[in-house]
Amino acid sequence: MTSLRVWVTLAGSLVAYNTVTPGYVTAAEPNKAFPKQNWTFSGIFGSFDNASVQRGLQVYLEVCATCHSLEYVAYRNLSEIGYDDDQIKAIAEQYEVEDGPDNEG
Repeated sequence: MTSLRVWVTLAGSLVAYNTVTPGYVTAAEPNKAFPKQNWTFSGIFGSFDNASVQRGLQVYLEVCATCHSLEYVAYRNLSEIGYDDDQIKAIAEQYEVEDGPDNEG
């Protein structure tokens, strides 16, 4: 008897939930097409703006680097986004990298 009461309560709850939620209304709306954007990095010959990529690196270094690493990105790759050698050395000096074993093990 109690299991029947549980099933009836569960079924009633599901029916009430489905009638209250607006999922059916949003599914009935027609699809809206997004306007086409012309990005500088679109296409095969697209390129990124160096200033925006440098801002992205700054955001990464200040926010994301605490949890996420750039383990497979070398400091020399920073020259590709417009940094000169002195700027790359200044960024690299902020970090300590563990080197492999030496002659003593």
